Amino acid sequence: MSVQELDFFFPFILLAYGLAVTLITHLSFFVRLAEQRLPTEAVRRLEVARKLGPLSLILGGLWSLQNLYFL
Repeated sequence: MSVQELDFFFPFILLAYGLAVTLITHLSFFVRLAEQRLPTEAVRRLEVARKLGPLSLILGGLWSLQNLYFL
């Protein structure tokens, strides 16, 4: 994979990460499941990801649209 290809696909990876983290950390079913089954340290890390998820979703979405527009 060349640098140009990686530069094109990275915003879509960021968008997918943001979407997955946002859905997992904001849906009550997954939050309850994590609190029941994961150790407290892992739940604390999810709380940090909860703040990072929407930011990644917005930035990845805008960056992906920019890549598609200038394609």
